[in-house]
Amino acid sequence: MSTAFGLQIRSIRRPWRRTISEFLYRGGTTYHFMNSENYDQLEMDDEMLGDHAQWMQPGMKIQAEYYDGRPIGIRLPNSLTLEVVETAPVMKTATKTASTKPATLENGVNINVPEFIRNGRSACG
Repeated sequence: MSTAFGLQIRSIRRPWRRTISEFLYRGGTTYHFMNSENYDQLEMDDEMLGDHAQWMQPGMKIQAEYYDGRPIGIRLPNSLTLEVVETAPVMKTATKTASTKPATLENGVNINVPEFIRNGRSACG
C-alpha cells in the first residue's frame, strides 16, 4: 500500500488476464504455445481447448486466458483462411448465391462451402 496526496492507494492483484501467444506445435494431445511478450512456454490439452483445437495452425496468434496464473482457455482470431483440399467438382450452373456442398479443409475439418469453390481454393471463416 502506498500514499499519495494523503490518500491510501492499494494495488489490487487481478486474478484474470490475457496474453498474446503463438501456437508452436501439437505433440499427441498437448498443444504448445509461446507467450509473445516474455517467451514463456504454455501447454494446453485437447480437453482445455475444446472445439478450438481443430483450428490450430502453427504460427497462429491467439489470446491465452489465465485465471490465478493458470491457463483456462484461448480466443482464436476473428477469421481464418484455410485451403479446401477435397470437395465435389464445380458445377457449370453454380453461382455465388447457390446452395452449398461439403468440403474438407487442410486441417481435416469438414465444412460446407458455396458450389463455385474448387479444390485448392481458400475458404475464409
